[in-house]
Amino acid sequence: MNPETKQELSITQAATVIGVSTVTLRKYDRQGVIKSTRTMGGHRRYALDTLLAFKKDFQKFERQGATLARKIFLSTRKNGE
Repeated sequence: MNPETKQELSITQAATVIGVSTVTLRKYDRQGVIKSTRTMGGHRRYALDTLLAFKKDFQKFERQGATLARKIFLSTRKNGE
């Protein structure tokens, strides 16, 4: 793959990559936790490299203690920290 060309996934593909439902992924998108782009038709597209980074960070927090860690992680992602 050309490094200048990012692989973009549909919402269904993206949700599968990070292990959440499409409803949860839309929620994360609205909250600013994960950014998407839109096609001309208005469909969300997610960059694979962004999803993989999110998944790696999320799994690290999950191992430290599920619910509280998840809330802290999502709030820090949303605030751009």
